[in-house]
Amino acid sequence: MARKIMIVSVSAGTGHVRAAEALEASLKQMAPGVSVLNVDALNYSSKAFRKFISSGYAQVSTRAPHLWGYMFDLTDAEKKPHAFYQSLLKRLQQFSARGLVNLMKAEKPDAVLCTHFLPPVLLKRYCRKHEKEIPIFCAVTDYDIHKMWYTPDLEGYFVANDLSAYKLAQWGMDPARIHVTGIPVHPVFSSPLDRTELCKMYGLDTNLITFLFITGSLNISYMERILNNIAKEGHRFQMILVTGRNEKLYHALSGLKVPQNVSIYPFGYVKDIEKLMTVSDLIITKPGGLTVSESLARKLPLLMIFPIPGQEDHNADYILECGAGLKANSLMELEYKIRFLLDNPYYIETMKKATERCRKPEAGRDIIQQILENINFQ
Repeated sequence: MARKIMIVSVSAGTGHVRAAEALEASLKQMAPGVSVLNVDALNYSSKAFRKFISSGYAQVSTRAPHLWGYMFDLTDAEKKPHAFYQSLLKRLQQFSARGLVNLMKAEKPDAVLCTHFLPPVLLKRYCRKHEKEIPIFCAVTDYDIHKMWYTPDLEGYFVANDLSAYKLAQWGMDPARIHVTGIPVHPVFSSPLDRTELCKMYGLDTNLITFLFITGSLNISYMERILNNIAKEGHRFQMILVTGRNEKLYHALSGLKVPQNVSIYPFGYVKDIEKLMTVSDLIITKPGGLTVSESLARKLPLLMIFPIPGQEDHNADYILECGAGLKANSLMELEYKIRFLLDNPYYIETMKKATERCRKPEAGRDIIQQILENINFQ
């Protein structure tokens, strides 16, 4: 009988799903004979709960980031989960456990690998209650671990760094079951690409500093201000602007007149961001765990903007400690730091070298290898 691994994510933000996709791709490369089932746990929960989880984080973190930071710290208890967490778990069991558990019962996987903290709680509880021996693993998708990720007696944890491993051990996890692998990224982020050829394809000048700016929710007036204020110094540079699904911003940038010493290249939603990373000298972005890991995999230093209190703050701290990036908490700071980098281009190269100390592009393969060994797959 063919072996089967079930990968479970939660579509609260994109990072957990991208990590699951990265693990699926690594598994198919390493063990094509193993069947893989990649599922979003929210597809097996109630409609109300699905909406609460999928949109709740985005709404609170963008509209009330300090409230999100307060909630993050409140639930990150040192000794035991806060009462809020216990209440949340009961609600989870009521609204979302049955569908996901029924799927696991029907599919009978040899192992389950989760990229979000909710599924391990639900699935492990079922296994304990019914004495099922299904190994459940968890891959943490940020550079610090929140207490809500901790579920006792999981078969294994895969974490980004030694700090997360230390915390898990302090909470009671067997150190032998904690693996410092890094955060899984899709294999395309470590595949060799020809920068010169890609620059030709995009019409970029290989002699100019190139910034890759993931614009997020910034509007056109902010972008125009940033570009004009930086251009006043007289430096020539080019900036790739990725607006994602913000079509209004994309069309506005496409028609934007900029100073002669600045060249901009607007993109909308991009499926092959690794190519744009390859032609860039630095990425300007929010410090989500997957975005940071993908950038590091391509040896791309970061200028991290407006981190949300909580996990993004911790991700930014890690990069700052590694020396692989800078942080800007406001538009004025962002303008200043871009100007600083244009005045001191050697600093970009220094940060690029620092990415070598903290990048783990083979994290996905290392995680899959551990799981294959656990299920005795030859």
